[in-house]
Amino acid sequence: MNELRSTDGMWGISFEFNLYRLAILFVDGDKSDGREKRFYKSLIAGAVDRFDCLPERRKG
Repeated sequence: MNELRSTDGMWGISFEFNLYRLAILFVDGDKSDGREKRFYKSLIAGAVDRFDCLPERRKG
């Protein structure tokens, strides 16, 4: 999983590339409130669930 950052704050966006090299954005959020651990736990859990549900991932 990868992360993008913005210059206007502490925003993170998790993304991954599918088998066709298209970027899939899963979760984004503002982590400027200082709670990075909770932000990442939530971000990773949501992104993993969504990524595993993609049809191309289920085919194996």
